[in-house]
Amino acid sequence: MRKYNTDQPRLQEVGYCKDNKNKQSSTRLYCDLDTGEAVEGLRDEKFPWRQRKQRTLELATLYRTAKLDDKADKVVSCSTWLQYLATSDDKRQLHHFNACKNRLCPVCNKRRAKRMAVQLMKVITKVQTDHKGTQLIFLTLTVRNVPGDKLRAALDLLTKSWKKLIDRRSVKRAVKGWFRAMEITYNEDADTYHPHIHAILVVEDGYFLKRNKLYIDHPDWVKMWRGCLGVDYDPIVGIQATYGKGQKKKVKKETAALLEAAKYATKDSEYLNPRIAKEKAAEIVATYDAALHRKRLTAMGGWVKEAAAQLALDVEDDGDLVHDVDGAGELTSETAQLLEDYGWHFGVSDHVLLARYNNPDYTGPGEQGGPGSA
Repeated sequence: MRKYNTDQPRLQEVGYCKDNKNKQSSTRLYCDLDTGEAVEGLRDEKFPWRQRKQRTLELATLYRTAKLDDKADKVVSCSTWLQYLATSDDKRQLHHFNACKNRLCPVCNKRRAKRMAVQLMKVITKVQTDHKGTQLIFLTLTVRNVPGDKLRAALDLLTKSWKKLIDRRSVKRAVKGWFRAMEITYNEDADTYHPHIHAILVVEDGYFLKRNKLYIDHPDWVKMWRGCLGVDYDPIVGIQATYGKGQKKKVKKETAALLEAAKYATKDSEYLNPRIAKEKAAEIVATYDAALHRKRLTAMGGWVKEAAAQLALDVEDDGDLVHDVDGAGELTSETAQLLEDYGWHFGVSDHVLLARYNNPDYTGPGEQGGPGSA
């Protein structure tokens, strides 16, 4: 198998290798036109690598249109190499890949959001374990839409206003811990941007008993947020308890709130949109890129911050976009007999198998250091 480089072999798709147990996991097959060798496409049920990588190339085109060639080169190179742990019975688990870490990258952005959700779930679970009798509240705080050249200033305003809000006496008394994240959506009709905050608040069960004077009703949230923003209008504020009758319903509502809070700041569907002209889409990309540059988009406090510190977790850290993203895996460097390397082939627009070889770290089940050892 030829090593992946810019001088790629000439491949032609010749069909599929079907998996009778899982129709979604069929593998594309290619033929090397020079050697006649069969080449396998990537099969990964946990992450749509091909579709996501194709979107990174669309993003690169927009970066080039915006004359941000360095950013374009970076996202073109993203996820061009994937390495999997594998077994002889065709089990496969992602081990490494080259991530660009660009904040708009369709690959890294998607995996970063999934990782954030998993990490946040761990933190909140610890809070609820350490502090019995707590409830979660999902809070959304908005400001009026702004034009692109005012977006970064609006994000700064949200950050400062949040700090004022969380330092209010009534909020400090009622809220025992919190997590907040920023999201931005683009209004195509008005050509404006809508930055807003999603927050998870941890309160004790007694919060909902109005007689204890901790409860903050919706009009008060609106009044406080308006004051913190320093605006002359009532901003839209959403407040929703995750409390529900029955533990299953409660967990379901809490999970939905956590996933909403952990969404990453932007949706690539807003700039990789066929309805929008390329020049306009490039302008949106440049606006997002400038507004998000070196800006931290999440924060936490109280019991949530304490739990994160005890778990040594930073939900916004993107140093590892492999683990805690695709779900729990059963393979490790010591239990996988094989390694598989895949490279992005620009001709067929797919990840194709470059090499399959013995894993030098494999110890085997039951051996020293391996599963089943004494």
